[in-house]
Amino acid sequence: MNKDNAITIQNVSKTFLLRDDKKETLRSLFSSFFNQGKSRHFKALKNISFEIKKGEFVGVVGKNGSGKSTLLKIIAGIYSPDKGGKVKINGKLVPFLELGVGFNPELSGKENIYLNGTILGMTKKFLDNKLNDIIDFAELREFIDTPVKNYSSGMVVRLAFSIAIQTDADVFLLDEILAVGDLAFQKKSFEVIKRLKQEQKTILFVSHSMQAVRDLCDRAILIDHHELVEDGKPDKVTYIYEQLFQETEGTSKKDVKGKEKKEKKNDNTTEVGAHELSYTIGGEKAEIISYEFIDHTGKSTLKLESNQNFKFKVKVKSNIDTNNQMILGVMIKDDINHQLYGLHSTYNLKPLKTPPVKIGNILEYECEANLPLNPGIYYVSFVISEGLDYPPYYQDLHQLANFEKIDVYYKQVRWGKVFVEPQFTVTKLD
Repeated sequence: MNKDNAITIQNVSKTFLLRDDKKETLRSLFSSFFNQGKSRHFKALKNISFEIKKGEFVGVVGKNGSGKSTLLKIIAGIYSPDKGGKVKINGKLVPFLELGVGFNPELSGKENIYLNGTILGMTKKFLDNKLNDIIDFAELREFIDTPVKNYSSGMVVRLAFSIAIQTDADVFLLDEILAVGDLAFQKKSFEVIKRLKQEQKTILFVSHSMQAVRDLCDRAILIDHHELVEDGKPDKVTYIYEQLFQETEGTSKKDVKGKEKKEKKNDNTTEVGAHELSYTIGGEKAEIISYEFIDHTGKSTLKLESNQNFKFKVKVKSNIDTNNQMILGVMIKDDINHQLYGLHSTYNLKPLKTPPVKIGNILEYECEANLPLNPGIYYVSFVISEGLDYPPYYQDLHQLANFEKIDVYYKQVRWGKVFVEPQFTVTKLD
């Protein structure tokens, strides 16, 4: 093994044996004792090879089911590769995979800190010194003596992450680590990852956040259909990954009530608000009942082309009688919650004035704008507010925060998050 390499992967494949039989009756259960049913082989990884230098921060991207997590589990030693595959690690490795697995639900959070920390190779003296840091980072001081079986899944993952980051390791395997916990905890997690990068730790980072891969990684690997198909600069690899989704575009018309409607011809209406950062506030005095995005070709879709005009339509139902203005606001954020693009209905060249409304009236807003965002995944928030004649001059009535995901694409690679149409000239001076 090259002494400059932290991870060496050679000809790694992984095959699972899957059984297709279903045992739904007593008779089938009895017969299965003598007949194990049909089985088939599933190739989760196919002949993967690559090297990672010490101190490199490498992103791994790919669609769900492509084999990313299986690869990390093989590197971590949880799975063994098929015959002929080799995995070599230079240094101490800590995997951040399926955080919380191995906790004893009958023990308290504090007891599990010592249990899990010992499994990760920490001494009792070390854990005694780090105990308060772990509890405070996990934001669980109030519940630390409560049995873990009473924790929510988010609390368990926060505690496990807070223990694991105390490990003094050389190599870290991070699987969707930026999806851990709520928004505040995710920001802390992001700071931890940046610190590890500054400390020149070797990191293999699986993520669906293309912007995080571009911002953090020195290099990226794309796995598609269980094979390594691209290895190179993050901008190039994430661009290729985003192009894999161009063939599957869906309509964007949404019913905010959250009930999934039956699919109609040319209209696939689905439940919204599933993003882990989404939440709603208000809704008593007015409610946003539906919204729709329309691209520059007139198609209802959540896939919008960079630097092209797009429209959105929003329907709002009033639950009060008012002569005040009903102001619609929209905010677009990136996948690590940075605000990028905000507008509301009073920002028109001619400020939009809404008519007086009564209980049950529905207003439909339509806005057309240019999309100055480069390719990536973005999240849209909506808010309906009532205008007031006194400070703060408006009152939010219903807010849908981070409620919808849009995919912005372009046919060429672009850098950064915002696009401004350039006009270059050149003059020969001598």
